Amino acid sequence: MKQKVIFFIIAIILTACSSNPSITSTEVPSVEPSKTTIATLPALPTNTSEPSPTVTPIPIGGGQLLVAFYASGNCGSCIIIGDFFTGEVLFKIPLSADYQTGNIFWSPDGKNILYSDPATSRMNVLLFNLETGKSKKLGDYPPKGGTPEIINSLKYVKWSYDSEYVMYDVLWEDGQLQKSYFSTKDGTSNSYESGFTNWFPDSRTMFSIYGGKDSYNVESATFAPVSTGILSKFNAVQVLQDFIILEKDKAKISAIPFPSNWNDTLAWQHDTLNSQIVTLATLSKEIKNGKIHVSIAEKVNDNKIVLIGYVTISDQISYFMKLIDLQNLPAEIQPDDIFQEWGDMPLIVSHDGKYYLKSFCTFIEKCPNYSPNYKDGIVRGWGFQVVSFDGVEQALPTNLSQFKEVTKVFIFSTSNGLPGGIAFYWK
Repeated sequence: MKQKVIFFIIAIILTACSSNPSITSTEVPSVEPSKTTIATLPALPTNTSEPSPTVTPIPIGGGQLLVAFYASGNCGSCIIIGDFFTGEVLFKIPLSADYQTGNIFWSPDGKNILYSDPATSRMNVLLFNLETGKSKKLGDYPPKGGTPEIINSLKYVKWSYDSEYVMYDVLWEDGQLQKSYFSTKDGTSNSYESGFTNWFPDSRTMFSIYGGKDSYNVESATFAPVSTGILSKFNAVQVLQDFIILEKDKAKISAIPFPSNWNDTLAWQHDTLNSQIVTLATLSKEIKNGKIHVSIAEKVNDNKIVLIGYVTISDQISYFMKLIDLQNLPAEIQPDDIFQEWGDMPLIVSHDGKYYLKSFCTFIEKCPNYSPNYKDGIVRGWGFQVVSFDGVEQALPTNLSQFKEVTKVFIFSTSNGLPGGIAFYWK
C-alpha cells in the first residue's frame, strides 16, 4: 500500500526587487485562497563555513543548473524557473491561489516540467513546456468525490527515458481512492489501472516490479503478459534504463543488468536473474552495523552511476552519496561518503560527474529534534549548496536570494527528508 507523506511547509523570506513580465500559462479557474498555514521565517545564516572569495561562482564544466520552485513575489503566486547560478528568472508560471506549493518533476531532456496547482478543493495537474513557454492542463482532480491531499497528491511520477511520456498518480485525503494516468509530452492524458511503477527501455511500455500485472504499451494500447513481479523477491528499489538496483543485503547494494530481451517472459526467470547479480557497493568495515537504503539512482555517463540514499545505524539516519565506476566494481562506501551534519542531503550530480548539489538545514539547532509533522511546530529552513567532489563549496547564495524578484519560497519536507516544492535540472 502506498503511504501518504506527512509534510510541513516553510517559507524563506528573500529579498524583493525589480519586475519582469510573466509567462502566461493555461487558464485555471479562480478559487478562494488556500487555507494552508505558512510559517514565515526571516533569512538566517547557513550552517556551512564562509566560502573563499577565490572560489569560482559557476562550476567550470558543471553546466547550467536550472531550478523550479513554488514562490511568491511580483508574480503573485507562481512557480519560478530560473538559473540557480545567476539568479536569472526564465519563466514565471502563475498559480490559481496564494501560498501554494506542490510537486515538480523535470523531464529527462529538461524541456518540460510536470507540476501541480492545488486549489481549495481540487487539484490541477499541468505540463509546462520551456520551449513554448506555455502550460497545458492535464486534469482537474478528483474527477468526482473525495478531497485531494492538496500539496502532496501528485505522486509516483515516472518520465519515460526519451521524455515523450509521463506516468503519475493522484491521491486523495482518505487514502482509499487513487487514480493513475499517463500523458504525452504534448498534454494528451489518459487514465489507466493503477499499479505500474516503471518504463521498459523502449519508453512506450509500462510495467510493475510487483506481481500480478501485465505490461501495457501506451502507443498500441495493448497489454502483454510479463513476469516482472519477480523483481519484488529480489527487493528491487530503483530501475534505470540499463540496471535494476537491489537491496538484498543490509550492507550491500547490488544490481541486475536490464535484460535486453525484456519482452520475453523467459528473461524474468528467477535463476536467470540471480545468475546476473553484480555487487555495486558495500559498506566499509569502519561503518559497523549499518543498514543501507538507496533513494535515488541516476546514470551520470556510460561508465558511472550515482547512488544517493541513507545509512541507518542504531535508528540514526545519515545520508550518503557515491559515484560508482562501473569498470571498477564493487565500490566501497566509506565514512567520507556519508554526510555528517544534521540535515545535509545530496540531491543531484552534474553530467560531467565533477559537482553535486546538496541541501541542508539552515536552522541547525532544530535539526537534531526535527519532526516531519508540521503540527509539532518544528520549522525547517532549507539551504542549497553546489560542491565539487574535491570538497570545495561554490561561492553562491544558498537560500535562493539570488532570485531578486522573489519574496517567499514554499518548500515542504517529504517522508524521506528530501525537500519538496522545488526541483533541479543540471543541463
